[in-house]
Amino acid sequence: MVNLVFAVTGTLSVLCSGHLLLYFGIDSATMGNIFYWLSRIFTLFLCYQCLLIVVAVPFGQFRYFWYLQKKMLKRLGLNLD
Repeated sequence: MVNLVFAVTGTLSVLCSGHLLLYFGIDSATMGNIFYWLSRIFTLFLCYQCLLIVVAVPFGQFRYFWYLQKKMLKRLGLNLD
């Protein structure tokens, strides 16, 4: 189940980040390749983190992924405990 959650989340985050960039009018032709790819990586990371929890719920893996999220946020300097 955990691998399935990772797979679905990865696919959805790639799709969502592309749509978000299009919504804000960011593409490589108008903004340049460097800014586009930096924006794409940043939005991909944010989408992935948000979708990981959302996708974990229907698969019954919320506790496991919430634990992973808190652990990662703690490493970034944010403590949710």
